[in-house]
Amino acid sequence: MPRTAFDESRYPYDPYDRLWQSYGDDSSWTNVTTTAAVDVSNISRSDGPSMILQSAATPVNGTRLDFSWSSLEDIAHPPSPSTDNGSGSSSGITYLLLLYFAEVQRLPSDVVRLFDILVDGVAGRQRYAPKYLSAEVVRTTVQGAGQHVVSLVATLDSTLPPILNGLEIYSVQPMAELTTNSRDAKAMMAIREKYELKKNWMGDPCAPKAFAWHGLNCSYSSSDPAWITALNLSSSVLSGAVDLSFGDLKSLQYLDLSNNSLSGSIPDFLAQMPALKLLDLSSNKLSGSIPPDLLQKRQNGSLVLRIGNNANLCDNGSTCQPKSKRSKRILAIATAAPIAVATLLFVAAVLILQRRRNKQDTWMANNARPKSNVFKNRQFTYKDLKLITANFKEEIGQGGFGSVFLGYLEDGSPVAVKMCSKTSSQGDKEFLAEAQHLTRVHHKNLVSLIGYCKDKKHLALVYECMQGGNLEDRLRGEASIAAALTWHERLKIALDSANGL
Repeated sequence: MPRTAFDESRYPYDPYDRLWQSYGDDSSWTNVTTTAAVDVSNISRSDGPSMILQSAATPVNGTRLDFSWSSLEDIAHPPSPSTDNGSGSSSGITYLLLLYFAEVQRLPSDVVRLFDILVDGVAGRQRYAPKYLSAEVVRTTVQGAGQHVVSLVATLDSTLPPILNGLEIYSVQPMAELTTNSRDAKAMMAIREKYELKKNWMGDPCAPKAFAWHGLNCSYSSSDPAWITALNLSSSVLSGAVDLSFGDLKSLQYLDLSNNSLSGSIPDFLAQMPALKLLDLSSNKLSGSIPPDLLQKRQNGSLVLRIGNNANLCDNGSTCQPKSKRSKRILAIATAAPIAVATLLFVAAVLILQRRRNKQDTWMANNARPKSNVFKNRQFTYKDLKLITANFKEEIGQGGFGSVFLGYLEDGSPVAVKMCSKTSSQGDKEFLAEAQHLTRVHHKNLVSLIGYCKDKKHLALVYECMQGGNLEDRLRGEASIAAALTWHERLKIALDSANGL
């Protein structure tokens, strides 16, 4: 940029946090400035900030403006090892030159500013006239090492000398890696636009490999374009329907859309994605039935499907019953004849009294469970535990034995995986003692031991996962629900209890 009152400018004046500074201290240059804002909307994503373009360099005397550079060091970039010829310059280098122009003076009708833009003596643009308070960028490439000269030369009929508001010079590095295949790249562009994602999603999704888009895993080949195998958009503020573009990612194996605000039904095309192994739709606002093909894949173990915390989603593959029909059914029960209800209450009371004498035996029968040996429970490998916990992604508790992680079995059932930490004082003996103790204690309000892992140095216990809080919270919740029951609903519960339901 030309010399201005600002020695250096960057964010927030530049939205991309580029460092703009004065280009040398040439006594043959002077500045013309404006306090009015410069429109940068028409120079795309590589735009210069408006504040920088409010100042322009122009020759003090004369009709031309020249500047030059001869090596990468001149533009504050070290030479690339792949193009360095050992003498400090790069014979095969290519430069990208960006020149920014905006007229900062309101010119009378009889005054014009016209000039030619030459690079190494070759005219790139002729009779160029900057627009008043509207920025434009002129792009050109320069090949080879050695000195390069850019000249802005006023035309013979120009009444004012040329101006230059800012410039950028980039060294272009060759990219040996193949780009993303066109189908996957197009799908990712559509997903980015659909959900207006604010990420580092610029350029090619998978290439260069070091700058692949955040949340993507790509598979690379020496001869074929890259393809996308995993996409993590968890907690990305997604809303609306699940976009059809996800279905175009034919090599996708893992898709995580959890913890967003996606709504509508689960689309059928998700079941047709041939490589998909894990689909996480949990904690959204999805509704309706789950496509039967997705349920079948979950049942045969070819797909891990997570759909928890979607209040209006049916998990049985059947058509969900509209709320209006349920409301009508409740209304019909509420308007039943009072005499019939009173009669049923009397019958229920008699039956309950008759069964109270066997209350203790009934309670024990309902709560007892057959004893089992810990080694009759399912045995997991450490590899199994990594799979069902998504590599121990979500920690849900801590204990003296170790950390507890949330996991899902092949059928989607949630489990709690309690891992023995390396620092735990408990060893094999304590581990086996805890497992055997758990097999002797059974109650309907206590979680069951599903299995264990004793894989070399890895020890773990796998329990049922009691969602919705601990036992105390759940009992309080049940008490609140019971207090809110109508007397019609209490009647039904009493009849069910009397009939052993």
